[in-house]
Amino acid sequence: MGARAWASVVSQNALGPHIDTRGATKEVAPTIIEVYPGATARALRESGERYKKNASARRPLLEHAQKMFNVDFNGKLDTLISSGEDSNSTDAFLAALTAAIYLADCRGESLAGWHIRRPDRSEIADAAVEGWIFFPIRK
Repeated sequence: MGARAWASVVSQNALGPHIDTRGATKEVAPTIIEVYPGATARALRESGERYKKNASARRPLLEHAQKMFNVDFNGKLDTLISSGEDSNSTDAFLAALTAAIYLADCRGESLAGWHIRRPDRSEIADAAVEGWIFFPIRK
């Protein structure tokens, strides 16, 4: 979804108060966060191989996440990997995983030792204006 389409969805549905741009738990639920699946992939994977246009790189990435977070793909791993340059299913999984880590982090917990990278004090002002892309980190 492009920026203008997203802005339209936010405006038409009054979603602004739900969007976390500073890494602070919102009083208004549910919270919406911006996720960059590629940053999550980079944080999680052991190799530097890019997965976006390479189905053979998606399999080890997802298998690694499966083991790390005890995920049951219920026989749908090949669907998430898809083929060729179509990484949409893998991106969706990585976004959902990031959201699960964010939720655990908001509760003061970790998910398999992972937390969410939030803006530090020097970044809060910029994040409030520009937004913040959440991704997992090990603490």
